[in-house]
Amino acid sequence: STKRSTIARETYLAGSSILYGLLKRLNESYVSETCNEHLQMIYKGINQKDVWAMKVLDSSAKFEPGFILGNNFFLGSREECEMLQEKHYVTLSTRFLRNMKTNLVESVGPFDVEYNVVYAKHDSPWQIQTEFLLTRKILQIGLCLPKSCNSADVWNITQSYFDDETIGICSELEFQPQVVRVKTLNVETNFFKKTSVQLTGAFVFVTLLMTLLAHNYQKQPESSCCDAMQDNNNNNSSNDLIKQKEKEVSLQASLLKCFSIKDNFDFILSTESSSDSVPTINGLKSIGCFLILIFHMNWFSHFSLHNPVMMFAYGEKPIYQWLSTTPLLVDTFFTI
Repeated sequence: STKRSTIARETYLAGSSILYGLLKRLNESYVSETCNEHLQMIYKGINQKDVWAMKVLDSSAKFEPGFILGNNFFLGSREECEMLQEKHYVTLSTRFLRNMKTNLVESVGPFDVEYNVVYAKHDSPWQIQTEFLLTRKILQIGLCLPKSCNSADVWNITQSYFDDETIGICSELEFQPQVVRVKTLNVETNFFKKTSVQLTGAFVFVTLLMTLLAHNYQKQPESSCCDAMQDNNNNNSSNDLIKQKEKEVSLQASLLKCFSIKDNFDFILSTESSSDSVPTINGLKSIGCFLILIFHMNWFSHFSLHNPVMMFAYGEKPIYQWLSTTPLLVDTFFTI
């Protein structure tokens, strides 16, 4: 009876937990020696129901419902995986009787673990496919694994698991996954070497520098050099020089004024109506901006929804047609 229940438990875990499935089918030739040793410790710990190993299992991905409607997020719990790095304490009152394992909060692993995300392209016919901004069918799988396992190790064991999986949810829904990327959620050293990051940093630096110069320029009193020159020289050449000097100063001042925090806030928060503005048109443009904002909130939510298909289903209902036609308001906004 005990052996039968053990087999039943292992079969259940292999079919429901991606981590347990790949540990059960682990091929030591695909990973480094230290990584293999630590993975075997997790596997034995789960079978023995060690607290730390069960926390590793619980923080890793399981097959989630809603796959047919587009749920490709099998993320597990990053926070729970990070709690295995060092002891955390939660003060629990002794006034209440609690049915929980000893050291359930404080228990940590015998080695460092790290939260990994595996991106795997699938071609399951059991998912409604919507062509939206060239999106692909990509599973995002969160796994709590030893730090001794590098990206190549994680790639090998997950792809091996997908290739050998002949039962369970992968077979049932005909996933046929192919790993395309493995990453941790830590900032890597080469992140700051990217051209996009360096350009963004340069733009931020220039903006802050110009803002500081604008602030200092506004604090300084206007120079009276031009007035002195005008008093001492009345000939035409001196007047032309003064006008040229004033023009250069005016150009610099107008450029720095664009970066002035005070002037920009005064302009944005001003309630005075311009003589060139039409209140009705301003009201229509404000309503248009608000509707465009709502539309973009729904638009970009597509990439984070567990059931993106329902967004399109709701969008086809008559009550949401005003939102579906919102892109036309962009043209209207710039026209009026």
